[in-house]
Amino acid sequence: MPVAVSVLSAAEINKYNATDLTKIGELTPTVIVSNYRTIGGGSIAIRGISSPPTQVGYEQPVSVAIDGIQSSSGRVATLGFFDIQQVEVLKGPQALFFGKNSPAGVISITTAGPTDRFEVGGRVGYEFVADEVSGEAHVSGPITETLGGRVAIKHRDAKGWLYNNAQVAPNPFFPAALPASTGTLPGAPGRRVGDDETMGRVTLEYNPTSAFSASAKLFGLIAHDQGGGSFSQNIGPCTGDRPRSFGVADPFGDCRADNQTSFSNIVPAIANRIPALDGDNRSRGLNKAYTASLVLKYDTDDFNLSSLTGRDLQPVSQRIGPDAHRRQRADHVRRHQLR
Repeated sequence: MPVAVSVLSAAEINKYNATDLTKIGELTPTVIVSNYRTIGGGSIAIRGISSPPTQVGYEQPVSVAIDGIQSSSGRVATLGFFDIQQVEVLKGPQALFFGKNSPAGVISITTAGPTDRFEVGGRVGYEFVADEVSGEAHVSGPITETLGGRVAIKHRDAKGWLYNNAQVAPNPFFPAALPASTGTLPGAPGRRVGDDETMGRVTLEYNPTSAFSASAKLFGLIAHDQGGGSFSQNIGPCTGDRPRSFGVADPFGDCRADNQTSFSNIVPAIANRIPALDGDNRSRGLNKAYTASLVLKYDTDDFNLSSLTGRDLQPVSQRIGPDAHRRQRADHVRRHQLR
């Protein structure tokens, strides 16, 4: 059965700095990836088929396979990627090839493996608008005659392209008689809306004979930001030149699509009633992801056997903000295939 496939090589990915699914979608025809830091996390569409990010309980019709381990959670769109060998976008239903019903298609990401010779490499980058600094490095090569390894790590820190204009102001949302009322909104968590992430991967490949091979990969990521709502702008409906929020005009916002926003920390009286905050009323977000895979292959002249065992713990996220306090944990998925 013919399959429409778009392939991005490591050279293309590095050339366009495609470090997440949103940028990979920009390089691939008929693929649109939207990244949301609240609710479901994101929406991935191939040929116009997708699920809205508000549907947290539904799987995306597009699966993302990282070294063979699949995830249908929209939050995979919020993760960063690095040290990639190849990206394949398979368009259309892929139940035959990936063992799971993905009616719109599959984005298959293959990360780099150990090299035949000892190698040390790295990259650094700077983006001027968001004042973003990034750097990554890897060490790769043979450990023994039959065992190879690769260790890679990346860190990115952005101050942000959005400027937060929120200031301390009277609280118009709670009447003075309510316990949640403090009389004031506490102001912005920071002047700029930034974020950071650190990720790493360890790879081992074992090739004792020409017929048998084993590859194990472990990936981890942790990221911080200032909460989901801080990355959006309210540009209407407006009262004069000020946007309204829950029917109240925002004195620090504007009704233009620009680099300005207005997003406050949590009212202390509310934060004190959320045990997980420990009295800290800062608006913030935390994102964690882990994946592990083990691929075994045995090839002979008469038959081929392959086994893929994986555990996908991505993602565990926590968003703290004045509009919501939520913790979402994806179900642990274990998958074992024998072909």
